Amino acid sequence: MIKDLLIAALGTAGCTVTYYENDQLANVKLDQLSPDDVCGMVIEPTTGVFEVKGNGVQPRYSPHIVEIIKQVKPEDTADNNYATLDALMSVSIAFVNALMKTGSFKKIGSTPFTKITERKYDANVIGWSIALNIQPITNSLNC
Repeated sequence: MIKDLLIAALGTAGCTVTYYENDQLANVKLDQLSPDDVCGMVIEPTTGVFEVKGNGVQPRYSPHIVEIIKQVKPEDTADNNYATLDALMSVSIAFVNALMKTGSFKKIGSTPFTKITERKYDANVIGWSIALNIQPITNSLNC
């Protein structure tokens, strides 16, 4: 469910290509990008916590890592990269806004992000990695 909401929000924010992948195979998927693609990558969660409330246990994956990236020329100038990063920042903000508008999550607070440099993947992409600490709103009746 969360995966589908993240993918939908990426599309709403302006990502032209979206993937849900583990961190090893993400590199392979990115090799297929065209230079015009804005890619939204949801990285498969690898850590979590069992949240114990009342008489129940809920698994909570945290953080959810989402990357918004675009291919650039190798060794491009800082000015050109700045323009790309600035455009991707707008997409990143639109993504977080789209998540909030779904109404499917508890309050989304301050959300840390880090720059993705050309060295992370083989495909020479840059962008932003967003670490989401989100909790879905679950409605359940205890009888």
